[in-house]
Amino acid sequence: MASNRHHRKPRSRGGTNHKRNISIVKENQHHAWHVLFQNFSPENIADIINSTWIDPDYVCIIRRRRRDEPR
Repeated sequence: MASNRHHRKPRSRGGTNHKRNISIVKENQHHAWHVLFQNFSPENIADIINSTWIDPDYVCIIRRRRRDEPR
């Protein structure tokens, strides 16, 4: 299966081509991500996951990294 470059922060939302913003993923996974989540913000994606995909006894929480936190 072919691989694709996935922008972790979409370029349409200010992401760059810097290597820390790129993940190499399988082509079918990349396509599935964009079908499910388009170029939504992390908060929108967490809302979709919580309302649709995971056990209602759990919650997916998104938080912004602190500047001093390792990547």
